[in-house]
Amino acid sequence: MKYTMMLASAGKEQDLKKKDTIFEPKLDGIRVLCSIKKDIQFFTRNGNNVTTQFPELVLHEAIDAKNCVLDGEIVVRDEQGNPDFSLIESRDQLASSLAIRMRAQQHPATFVVFDILEKDGKSLVKKPLSERKKILEETVQNTDRIQVIPYTTDGKALWKEIQERDIEAVIAKNIHGTYVSGTEGSDWLSIKRFNTLNCVIIGYIQKQRTITALALGIYDKKKLIYVGTVDTGFDEKILKNLHVTLKKITTTKSSIKQLDKNIIPVKPNIVCEVKYLEIAKDKKLKDPSFLKIRTDKTTEECVLST
Repeated sequence: MKYTMMLASAGKEQDLKKKDTIFEPKLDGIRVLCSIKKDIQFFTRNGNNVTTQFPELVLHEAIDAKNCVLDGEIVVRDEQGNPDFSLIESRDQLASSLAIRMRAQQHPATFVVFDILEKDGKSLVKKPLSERKKILEETVQNTDRIQVIPYTTDGKALWKEIQERDIEAVIAKNIHGTYVSGTEGSDWLSIKRFNTLNCVIIGYIQKQRTITALALGIYDKKKLIYVGTVDTGFDEKILKNLHVTLKKITTTKSSIKQLDKNIIPVKPNIVCEVKYLEIAKDKKLKDPSFLKIRTDKTTEECVLST
């Protein structure tokens, strides 16, 4: 994949009033770039090819192009029609293609597209977003497996809707902006309902449950530091999968000296996302709650500015 994803920087609620801006809901799925040629391939932000995890995403008949590159989110929806990350996060842990196909039949995924980077061999990244959106709508026909994301110019109305549907954020995009790969610029803004942070799992606590809490770390000036524990936001399925994973990377010694004695240290290989109220002066998270495992993030990305 020759393209790198464009990223959003942090926005504020007052950005919902911006002119020359469109607003999209931030979906709870896996961000991917999709290359459609004779075959179809999906690549995550860190370059992992996850095509085999989504065999149901056969999209050629919905694409009016010989080839193209699309940017979007793979989602699985719950019974209410809302994207539910927990329904897709275990696919990369399934051992066989048969198990993945069975999961795809039970909870089929949809590729929700919000941008087009290339069509019929011609790069579109220098064109303004308004023009790319028009080309995208001409290229992609909505089906059960692929859909073009809806958007609006009324940011306040969308903000009200995502609150009602418990969606994480609104993405604001400048209609005149080009697609700038790998850059966090002001043309795309992520306006979140609550604070979130990507953290490294550095250990866990066992008391009443198999996992009672996770110990979290972030990188501060390239040094991994302890920012506290999280003990809410889990369901039993998540805890069961986490226990299997964390047992495999349990270690006898942690590089972080501040860990409490009741914390079982693990190798700092796994990233999770938490929401929190604020970060205290001692750099501990106040009232954190677990959101999800982030297989699309590297541990090096777990910093205070994330």
